Formats: sequence, structure tokens, C-alpha cells
Amino acid sequence: MSKSMKRLRRHIFFVEEAIQQMGIDPALCRTKESRIRWEMHRSDSQILVFLREGLSSSEDQKEVLVITSPIMPLPKDPAKRMQCLEQLMQLNHRLIRETLSIINDWIFISASNYIEFLTEEEVVSLLDSLSFYAHKFSIQFKEAYMPKPTPE
Repeated sequence: MSKSMKRLRRHIFFVEEAIQQMGIDPALCRTKESRIRWEMHRSDSQILVFLREGLSSSEDQKEVLVITSPIMPLPKDPAKRMQCLEQLMQLNHRLIRETLSIINDWIFISASNYIEFLTEEEVVSLLDSLSFYAHKFSIQFKEAYMPKPTPE
């Protein structure tokens, strides 16, 4: 077995141990598409966890842990869209480990770090914190920017 494969297996085990510590069975979270991707929920918020390679400042390839959650699509109305973008920037400034971003007109909250520098407790803390904010912001943004259904 190659050195990189051993390292990847160790990181997979590490992530699954952190998921287990949160009281979630990691086997239920594994995706069919990839053995380095997990999916779970906190209330109605989808939380995606995956490993990928990233380039370090020393130009080395390193494994990165990414935890992300889609919040909602950006509002279509130009005025609401601008207001939403301003709110995203203000919230982003207050977050410590997470970041808010826009991908294909969807708002996401994410956290990423080189996995070799994280302890299991830090991964659990990141999962808990990100899922908390994903749920909180999902409610907050949907109430503020999603059209309300009209009663018939």
C-alpha cells in the first residue's frame, strides 16, 4: 500500500471517529459516490463533509477537510439580492472559523483546514459549529429573503 493511501485511510478513520463522537453513525453518512464524502443533517440543514487535496503555501499537495452546507439560493429581486449580499459580508466578518460564500447563485457556509493539523476534538467542534450556523442562517435568510407563500 502506498504512503498516500495509508495517509488517506488514516484521515478517513479520523473523520469517521469525529462523526461518531457527535453521536452519528458514520456508516449512515457515507455517500455512494465516494468513500471520502459524508452527508448528514442538522434539523433541515444538509451538512457535507469531504476530503480533497489542496495546495499549501509551500506548494505541497495536502489533504484538506471541507465541511460545507448550502443555505439557500440568492434572491432574484435586485434590491433583496443587494441587501442579502451586504448582510453576508457583515456576517462573514463576525465568523471565526466558518466563511459564507456564493457558488452558482447559492449561499454556502463552509469551513476547511489541512486535516493533518486538526485534532479529533477540533473536527467535532467544527462539525458542531458549522452545523449550528448552517441551521441558524438557513432560518434567518429564508425568513428575510424567500418569498412567503400567499394563502389561497
